[in-house]
Amino acid sequence: MAEYESIHGTRVRYLSSDPTLTESSTEGQVWYNSTSGTNKALVQIKAFSAGSNIPTAGSGNASAVQATQTTALSFGLGSAQPQTIEYNGYAWTAGGALGTGRFVLRGAGTQTAALGFGGYVDPGGFTTATEEYDGSSWTAGGALPSSRSNMGGGGTQTAALSVGGGGPVSPGNNTEEYNGSSWTAGGAYPVALQDVCIAGPQTATLGAGGITGQPTDTSTAVANYDGSSWTVLPGTISNGQNRAVTAGTQTHAVIFGGNINTPPPAGPGTPGVVTTANNEWDGSTFTVTANMATARQSFAGAGTGSAAIGYAGDLNPGNSNATEEYNSSINAITNSAWASGGALPTGVYFSGGAGDKDAALSIGGSRFAPPAGVNTVNIYNGSTWTGGPNLNYSARGTGMSGGPKTAAWVGGGAFPSYPTILNNFSTWNDSSWTAGPTLATNTSDAGGTGPQTAGIVFGGRTGPTDNPGNTETYDGTSWSETADLNTGRSNSGSSGTSSSSAFVAGGLVQPSTLSSAAETWDGISWTTSSGTLATARYGIKGAGTTSAGVFYGGLTPSFSSATEEYNFGTTTITPAAWSSGGNTNDSRRALGSVGSQTAGLAFGGRLSPTASPPADFVTKTEQYDGTSWTEVNDLNNGRSNIGGAGTQTAAVAFGGLNPALGPRPATNTETWDGTNWTNGTASPTAAENYGSCGTLTAALRYGGDDSPVGPSNSTLEFDGSSFTTGGNMNTARNLIQGSAGSQTAGLAFGGTGPNNQTEEYNGSAWTSVNNLNNANYYNSSGSSPQTDALGFGSSPGTSVEQYNGTSWFTAPNLGTQRADGTGFGTSANGSVMVNGPSGPTSYPSATEEFTGEVVTTNPASNLSVS
Repeated sequence: MAEYESIHGTRVRYLSSDPTLTESSTEGQVWYNSTSGTNKALVQIKAFSAGSNIPTAGSGNASAVQATQTTALSFGLGSAQPQTIEYNGYAWTAGGALGTGRFVLRGAGTQTAALGFGGYVDPGGFTTATEEYDGSSWTAGGALPSSRSNMGGGGTQTAALSVGGGGPVSPGNNTEEYNGSSWTAGGAYPVALQDVCIAGPQTATLGAGGITGQPTDTSTAVANYDGSSWTVLPGTISNGQNRAVTAGTQTHAVIFGGNINTPPPAGPGTPGVVTTANNEWDGSTFTVTANMATARQSFAGAGTGSAAIGYAGDLNPGNSNATEEYNSSINAITNSAWASGGALPTGVYFSGGAGDKDAALSIGGSRFAPPAGVNTVNIYNGSTWTGGPNLNYSARGTGMSGGPKTAAWVGGGAFPSYPTILNNFSTWNDSSWTAGPTLATNTSDAGGTGPQTAGIVFGGRTGPTDNPGNTETYDGTSWSETADLNTGRSNSGSSGTSSSSAFVAGGLVQPSTLSSAAETWDGISWTTSSGTLATARYGIKGAGTTSAGVFYGGLTPSFSSATEEYNFGTTTITPAAWSSGGNTNDSRRALGSVGSQTAGLAFGGRLSPTASPPADFVTKTEQYDGTSWTEVNDLNNGRSNIGGAGTQTAAVAFGGLNPALGPRPATNTETWDGTNWTNGTASPTAAENYGSCGTLTAALRYGGDDSPVGPSNSTLEFDGSSFTTGGNMNTARNLIQGSAGSQTAGLAFGGTGPNNQTEEYNGSAWTSVNNLNNANYYNSSGSSPQTDALGFGSSPGTSVEQYNGTSWFTAPNLGTQRADGTGFGTSANGSVMVNGPSGPTSYPSATEEFTGEVVTTNPASNLSVS
């Protein structure tokens, strides 16, 4: 076998202590630590992971660039929002609003001492405004010499730097320094540009990348600033990265995300494309390292070159509310091995124990000659055992014990042997034993764990041949019986930390069955674990917690040297989120839709806000497969403000609006068989902007506008061929884009006003239930159940609310603000938002898909290691 020296050309270093491990250049080192007697190696791990989403998706925000990963600050966002939010490493909370709402501004400082400057006010144009943040509110500071946005920004609140930027004039090369009250000119940057990447303090700054003209005209230059002048460095940043997050210092920084310009065949990508790229700077060279999960540009971030954070951003198209955290860590890996410790003065078995590998107790037990319980106690100091004060009673089978070496406890046992079983309980104060409250049941050979004042015992023997699975917990005053083990056993191994958290594995099921079963205790009951011992045995010992344990030794019935490590089951929660789906072939508003996230149908609508009727009342129908939209056969009559019920292959479309069909709105009904639309029975009343739900043969239509009467409270039930009248709604309204459920369990929410009222239908009558949190004209997952609905988009907006059959709660926002589109889905967690204007003349063709919170459980597993 090849040796290390023959592979690497050097021998493994022999050191008395570990070397200093601070940078990636030491990665891969291997050495032998002669003090600990272990071989060690170094591994560096770099990766992005998801953080908590910001409340509102957007781009063009700024940050306190000197903040840490767990104390970040975001301010300004999207269409000149004054929003300020603070991050604590787990969640975002609202801070004080900016005095001047704006976006594409820049920032400096920390979460409690930040600076925001420049940017674009909509309406109003570019601004010179500078504001200072004290952790709760913003106050005006000294204005920039000229109005602009998209600068490079860095430094602190009292020593900030602004570099380049764009505005009413072309990008500049100006550098300006802030002293806590006013801006003064600094040394000119080597290149006139905007969106340059800046890191470090005012007197030791790194500059890289940027845009010199159009978004595809980028700079690869890298320069250092010393507080008075810039020096161009030999290194370059690949792809001219810009509009990115920069974190770190002049000697160690990361630049991630943003926009790149590398036309093929020179490199990956195309001009002006958003990127996931992460470039790490070591003071002289950029190196590509771990990429982001989501490509984006024009977003904010902070941190260091080893622990950075980025949030929000322009996805091109759409905006993001995602937060990603970057971490680079250096880890010394030590090979696992068992080492010999000092021998006990006298061999015992079926004894109790407490403490850890450096400070432990051996308590009681039995000897082979004679096979009787003893009261011997031995104390371990990490290398040798010495005799300690005897236990105040003699017993074998004292495995129910626990606590640290300085505050141990032990209970029960048998003396001199079976069938005489005890209920003793004693505590140790690191010098002597004291008798305590007795166990509720005489027990021996049980498992036990926990501290002296919150212990637990489980299983064991209460007679010569039984093991009923009893469990007792201790509260510091007395022992109480509680829920039994699922499998009664004795002589098992155990781990855990308290009377509310324990684990048991293996043992003897009387009279002679060896067990490999494992169970977990949550303070109330035992649950059988899916992970079992590879080798069934009794007399086994265990150590650890309920998240990681090791079990070793025992009898099979011969003596076993097997050791097994147990990895307990983990649960991963993936937060709910919206993601981009396929675009429709045409951009529309006021269309209808039905179906599921992977089998949707969209029909009718209006193509343009400026077209004259009837050209903008379209007949277009498209099908969605979860990825893309395909045009299919049209409606017979073009209509907008239309709704329907059913599935992708069996649907109905009611009423709607088209002056060419007569007095508005229409009474037309069409049914869909998966291929063609067929004219059906006209509805008794005309309607548009109504709510609808159900199936082709059991549909519900309610509310809406039956002009000239106005908002309606009527309900119609459709059986596939004809209409009948149902119970009236409690509140007449139109614009009920919020609807869900079935003909006998319908749901209506929001509408005219707008209002926040919610009503449920039981097949004959409507009942008012808990209101929406916000009054709105929500779109909805129209095919979802009455007890599982989603309302999304507004007028226009990104807000989302979810209904659980009892109340409404806030869900993650849409990526793009819009209204008057359409929604469908067979559950709240499988909803789809299609089209809808985001402004007076902006009609996106975007589709967004909602995926609810996903809880993934990795079952427990076991691994034999020796």
